[in-house]
Amino acid sequence: MKTKRPMKTMLKLWLVTTVFFLSSCTTAMQGIQGTITKATEANMPGADTVLNSGIALSTNVLVTIALAEDELNKNAKGLYERPDERLVIKEGRTDSKGNFSINLTPGVYSVLIETPDGWYAKESDENGVLNKVTVEKKQVVTQNITIDY
Repeated sequence: MKTKRPMKTMLKLWLVTTVFFLSSCTTAMQGIQGTITKATEANMPGADTVLNSGIALSTNVLVTIALAEDELNKNAKGLYERPDERLVIKEGRTDSKGNFSINLTPGVYSVLIETPDGWYAKESDENGVLNKVTVEKKQVVTQNITIDY
């Protein structure tokens, strides 16, 4: 009987260690996280149209080196074409609620969102860098994007 007690203790210790290790892996992220939503109109189009974000999108999220507007081609619908693969750092996907999380090394990046009509980038900085995100060491940047074209 005495041999079973040390085994139970060892098993409990192993379980606690494993749970602690796994939980620390998921919280010790460095990179970007956020939510992608599609704006919807609250009333009929017109001068008083109000856009509400409310539809979570399940889509691809592309992280590239920092790209300026003039470094990407636009398609006939005015959205961007997919960048050359040499410019892509990582690609992720949102879940059914529009949430995403991508691990990155420290640096400056652009974030593009895939839509049925092309790749979307809502804003640019004073130098024309699209959806600029700067990731610092041991930092998670939140990037919530509402597609409203």
